[in-house]
Amino acid sequence: MKLFFTTFFSLFSLALFAQHPRITGKIKNLGNDTLWVEYMTFSQRLNFSGKPHRDTIVSKNDSFTYTAAAEEPVMMRIESKRLLEHAGGQALQSNFFFLMPNADEHLSITGKIDKDHFLTYAVSGSDFNKDLAKMRMDTKKQILTSERLQLLLKNGRKDGNEQQQELRDELGLAFKQIKKTELDFIKNNPNTELAVFLLCQQPLDTSPCWVRVRKKEDSKACFSSRPSAMPKIWWR
Repeated sequence: MKLFFTTFFSLFSLALFAQHPRITGKIKNLGNDTLWVEYMTFSQRLNFSGKPHRDTIVSKNDSFTYTAAAEEPVMMRIESKRLLEHAGGQALQSNFFFLMPNADEHLSITGKIDKDHFLTYAVSGSDFNKDLAKMRMDTKKQILTSERLQLLLKNGRKDGNEQQQELRDELGLAFKQIKKTELDFIKNNPNTELAVFLLCQQPLDTSPCWVRVRKKEDSKACFSSRPSAMPKIWWR
């Protein structure tokens, strides 16, 4: 009987103090909207197991809150139904939140929906997610350009092969500019978690970049509790 109560108390204590990623948001012009949440735990992603967890929540007067059921770091996307419908059902980087909270993190998102329907936001509560959101804003112009061009190409504009190639060349340039911004961040901020994450997203031929990071004085780039061998994001 003593063993039973000891075990029960231990399990109860673990449940009571279990930590879950928590998100709160305040986004101007979001209003009362339906938000679709999708996330996977890092262990799922690294082991290529299971399917993304999906939830539906609502915002009220520009605000929303969400607590994930997971007790470990997750890769999370939160989409606005209104922005998704405006984009014709296309899941564009400009219209969703991308977050990677640890189990013990409470992320606070603030921002607005711009006139061009770009979801502008900043994140506090985690240096990694703060840097990730800033990186997204630093490449806003290129993101909007690439999305516009991809939609034109996907919808099959009948402009002839020459015009189609011009669109592809312009799209390639936008991607190169985004990649350059990422590589510049890695080079200039090697001690940050985001630098390692971005490095893991690069093609294998970027090994010279890793050497530059490792040779930088006092370089201590690490991923702490987030996996250092992070694979591609599943919706990319």
